[in-house]
Amino acid sequence: MTQTSNLPRFDTLLARMGGFLRRTGSFLSKAAVGTLIVVAAGFVALATAIAGLLIAIAALVMRLGGFARPEPAMARVNRPGSMGQGEAGTVLDARRTARGWTVDPRA
Repeated sequence: MTQTSNLPRFDTLLARMGGFLRRTGSFLSKAAVGTLIVVAAGFVALATAIAGLLIAIAALVMRLGGFARPEPAMARVNRPGSMGQGEAGTVLDARRTARGWTVDPRA
């Protein structure tokens, strides 16, 4: 009489465990790579946001800090200390034209 055992063979059990470990390792490595990609994208987004905030703060400082161009005023030919004591300076008038600014001596 021949009777077969209901217990699995040891080599079959090792093969199944090896396959399970291989599939589990493959899944965990794919999950780790995906997680690293998501974390790297988060760091890039954070760095971009910080750079944008720094640019905005610099723009506010320049706007509110008095770095604006002065308004155009009438230009004078004589500057303090450039002419002698008795000489009178010439006053110039500047006016805006379609092609830019034109400077005329004041009559």
